[in-house]
Formats: sequence, structure tokens, C-alpha cells
Amino acid sequence: RLGAGQMPRTKRRQGTPLGPHSSPAVVSRPQDAWDVKPDNSYAPFVHSPRGLGPEGAAGPSPASDDGLLARAQRLGYGSAPLHPLSRAVRDLEFEDWMLRCDQAQAFRSFKGTPFTYVDTGPGLRALAAKLKRERIFAVDLENHSLHSYQGFLCLMQISTRTEDFIVDCLALRREIGPALGGIFADGTKVKVIHGANSDVLWLQRDLGIYVANLFDTGQAARALNLPKFGLAFLLQHYCNYNTDKRHQMADWRVRPLPGPLSLYARADTHFLLYIYDRLKMELSARRSEVLDSVLEDMPPNYPKDLVGAVLWQSAVISLQMYEKSAFTETSYLDYYYKQRVTFDPKQLAVFAGLFAWRDAKARDLDESPEAVLARTQLVDLSRGPKKTNWNGHDAKAAALHVAKVCARKDNFSASHQEEVCEVIASSVKQDISHGSKRVSGPSAERGRRAATEPSLTGEDKCEAGPVGPSAPQGPVVARARQVSEMWGTLDQTRTYRGDARVDGVLASLKLPFLQRGDSAAAVGEKKSPQEDADSKLSAREEGPKVSEGDIRAWADAKAASGENESSSGKSSKSGALPQSLSKRYQISKSRNQRPAKLDGLGTSKPASFDYSAAREQLKSRKHGKKRQQNAVAQSFYAIPDENLVKPAKRRKQPTTGNRSMTYK
Repeated sequence: RLGAGQMPRTKRRQGTPLGPHSSPAVVSRPQDAWDVKPDNSYAPFVHSPRGLGPEGAAGPSPASDDGLLARAQRLGYGSAPLHPLSRAVRDLEFEDWMLRCDQAQAFRSFKGTPFTYVDTGPGLRALAAKLKRERIFAVDLENHSLHSYQGFLCLMQISTRTEDFIVDCLALRREIGPALGGIFADGTKVKVIHGANSDVLWLQRDLGIYVANLFDTGQAARALNLPKFGLAFLLQHYCNYNTDKRHQMADWRVRPLPGPLSLYARADTHFLLYIYDRLKMELSARRSEVLDSVLEDMPPNYPKDLVGAVLWQSAVISLQMYEKSAFTETSYLDYYYKQRVTFDPKQLAVFAGLFAWRDAKARDLDESPEAVLARTQLVDLSRGPKKTNWNGHDAKAAALHVAKVCARKDNFSASHQEEVCEVIASSVKQDISHGSKRVSGPSAERGRRAATEPSLTGEDKCEAGPVGPSAPQGPVVARARQVSEMWGTLDQTRTYRGDARVDGVLASLKLPFLQRGDSAAAVGEKKSPQEDADSKLSAREEGPKVSEGDIRAWADAKAASGENESSSGKSSKSGALPQSLSKRYQISKSRNQRPAKLDGLGTSKPASFDYSAAREQLKSRKHGKKRQQNAVAQSFYAIPDENLVKPAKRRKQPTTGNRSMTYK
């Protein structure tokens, strides 16, 4: 099972068997037989709730909904319409059995549980009548999106405490919403779904169903901090049931539904109510604190414990609104950054052209972009031939490269190679340099404008707008560093002449030999803070009045004083460097550790390396190690035989046959 928020895409080609099954009854394109065709245009999705009575119909926005709308706008979802059940979800009244569970109700076996496959109108109405008498039921959905741009539902699994149902969403696509919409919107009934992020959106898109009083077992697993959050782990952990992962990416359009697929679909909801009881028991027993970020948005009628936090997180998921995937001029950039590749301007232009072409074809044919041009094909076509990389377009080489790449998969691009060549030929003429050094046009203007504007702090960045792959990337503006206790402030915003740059940097360092002789500290005068700041500023602008000879004389004097103090056994701390700099600028009496220009104390050359002495020292070390080993061995054999446990003899390696490490 996929994680929360992930839309599964089947990887099999149109009409292929189902892995462990071989059934020829795969319906290739069921959407072709629908009366209402999917709307894949760029227009926004139109929501049409079904099965809601006058009490559930969307009316004028109440005062309680204004907070939700404002919060959605802050998160960037202000363009979405208001959820028709937002007021009902926020004002839910929870009964005691919804919040506490003393004993988990055991699940039945598959053989002992009645199962019904619903693919007719009367069967659907009978299911609706049974669900109206229940106060809790589990739901799961199976979606297909490989051969559809937006995807469509194939199955709906529903389980109560006593029965299992599978509803054929392909046969009853127009009837499920009016029959079950009011039941899903009823706040007195608990709907248990695992990983409901996608399921809630699919119900809105295909069936016009909106959910109230949702309990997401995936959110409960996260609140309990379980090792894993997937449904397969919960089934194995609580029910000791292992699912067959071979059917995870099955083609759910196949009719009639094979037995193994039917059993796999039943298992998704058959055990879910028992898992719901176990999770609720653990949440009630856990004494963990709820995060303040969750409490501040939680309505007052939700409990302020882990159970209430899971219910509120599930409510936030149920208040999502489905929107069609938008396509903009920069949509290719988000997809490009996910590929972890680096393209030059020509290659990026081809990538953008092919990305737009496959999206337009997918919308027109009602196919997924992956079925038109696979991701690997898109990247390889954009990379171009190995010799040119589209930096010298050759029609013949381009045709050979397109034929080689498109022949890998049996999709739309394999039979339309001429269109792919035309898209590449028109894209190579353009130049896209996003984030590279060669920028022209509006990108260059943004970069020049960013170079002249002052840099932004953390708060300014939040107010300025989004920061990420979609934001324009201009050159980095250097900022002045913070004040350091040792070095002071390095004023990087100032500009110096070529010959004065070193002097300007030295002026900002607080070294002993760079102090001015006529400073207030030397004279003993006291200045006001304003006069002190002015004097420091004027001193920095004028530059240090010290020459190279002064620095060398100071270093030689420090070396001489160090030798005199070491001989007399005394040490002086006057005029010493800071402790953190003493190791880096230490001047010792060893010739090999001192700079040659600052060394004027000795003229004798170091003695030559004695190789013979080194060899003797190495030999003595080896002999000493052997003597130590022999001493240990002698102490071992000095133990009496009755107390000695001798190691077993090693088996000899056979000359033929098994030569594994077992015999070594």
C-alpha cells in the first residue's frame, strides 16, 4: 500500500496480464463508454456534491468557517472552494464510544464472514440500507491512473463488523454518489480509512462524495510512533496477517475480478475495524502531550488528548478539496529538479519542450504523461546524442537518437517519433539557462536587480515570497559578518584599491603591533564613547601606520624575549597574542618551525638524517614486540594441564569438493 498523499500508478502496459494471473478480460479503456467524458482541460475542477440533503448542502460561509478559509489562504490553498461539510466537521459532537475502547471486538475469519460483490443498482440500494443501520464501517479504494490523465476509481471496499462488500465503481459510477453520499456525510457514523489523503480526493473527483467524522489509522500509527505506518505493518502487527504484495500494483480494471485480487481487496478493510479498536485503546492509555501547534487550531469540542489529536488530523484530511493538476510555463522546472540531472541551456530547452508536448498529448488522449513518454525516455531524449548533446543539431543524428530511445517502451512516443523530432528541432533553437552562468532576458534582469538590492534576513525572506526551485536565483550578495571578539568586524561592503586591500583588512584586526601610538590608551586619556568610535573610524579609514620592517622587528623581538625568558625560567604575558592565535602564530627556537624571513637568530644548518640509527631503532621495536609475544605464550603454557583448555584442531581444507570458508 502506498504512503499518504501518493497517487499509485500501475506500471503494466495496456492489456497485459496481472502477474500471478492470466486473464484476457482486461477492459482497455472503460472511460470511452462513459456518457460524461473526463474534463482534462485547463479549467478548474467543478465540485458537485451528491446525496446531500438540505441540511448538508453548502450554504453561505458562517463565521466558524472564516478561520478555516483564512488558514487555508495562509497555507497557499486560498483558491480552492470551501468544503461543503466544513461546518459539520468542525462542530462534530463525539459520543463516548468514539473516544474510548475498553475491549477490542475480535474479527471473524474470511470463511465465517459473508461477502457480497455489488455491481447492480438493487445491490447498491441494499448496501445503503445496511450502512444506515451501522454506526461505524471501514472503507478503502482502488484507483487506476496509468491510462487516464486524472485517474478513475475501479473498486470500493466496505466492511462492517459482520459483512464485507466490494462495489464495482466502473459499473455503478453514476449511481454510487446519490446512494452513499449522505451516509459518508453523516457525522454520527465513523468512517475508518487508512491513509485517507488520496481516498478523500478520489471520492470527490469521481463520485461527488464528501466525508465527515473520519478516523485515519495511518495518523493514529504516527501518533503512537509505531515502527512503520503502512497498512501491511498494522495487519501483521495486530492481526498476524501477511498481505500478498504482488497485487499492490495490479490492474484493477479487469473484469470479472479474479479470486486472488478479490481476497486482497477484502483484506484491506476486513481487519481494519479491529485495528481501529486496538489503536484507540493504545491512544487512550498513552499519556503523551499534544503539540501546541495542533492544540491552537483544534476546535473546543475535540478532546485535548491523543485521540482528539488523531480525530482533528483526520478531520483536516477530510476537508481537502480536489483540484486538477495545473500546468504553467515553469511546471517543467519542478519536474526537472526531481530528476537529479544537470542540463546545459540547449538540453534544458529540449526538456521543457518535450515536457509540454507530453502533457498536452496526455490531456487530449486521456492518458497519463508516463504512458505518452516515460520519465527515463524524457531524460534521455533531453540529454541528446553523446557526441553533440544538442549543441550542434543534426537532423539525421537526432532521428537516430529518437528512434533508439523511443523503441525502449511500447507507448505513444514509439509510434509518433516524427512529432518528437519536430518538438526537439523547435526546442533546440531556444536557450533556457535557469540557474546557470549564461542568463539572458528577464532572468538576467532579475539577477542584476538582485545584485543591487540589499540582502534579506530570515524575516524579510518570509515576507518577500517563496524561496525554492521556482524562485529566481540571482547572484549571492555578500553581507557583513557579525562582530567577533578576536578579529573585530570585517567590513566586506567597503571597496578598497588594489594596493590598499591588505591594509584595509589589517586595519580591522585587533593585533598588538597594530595599535596606534598616539591612542587615548597610550596617553592615559579617557574619551567619550562617541569620540572613541570616531577615532576608531578615522583610524580605519586612514589605514595602519606600520611598515613591514616594524612587523619583522616585532616578531624578532618576541623570539629573542622568548629565548631569554625560557633560559631564566620566567615568563611574561605583556604584549602576548590572544590565546587562540598563539598556536597559529607561535615562534619557537626550532629552525624548521619558523619562517625563513623572520629567522635571524641562528646560522647553523640542521644535522643530516641518520638512517643507520633509524634502522636500529626499528629493529629494536620489532624484537621487543616478539619478546612480548613470547612472554605471553610462556605464561600460557605454564598453566597446569588439568586447568588448561587447549583449542580444538583446525579442520584441514579438502583437496577437492567444498572449499568454502567453513574449513579455514
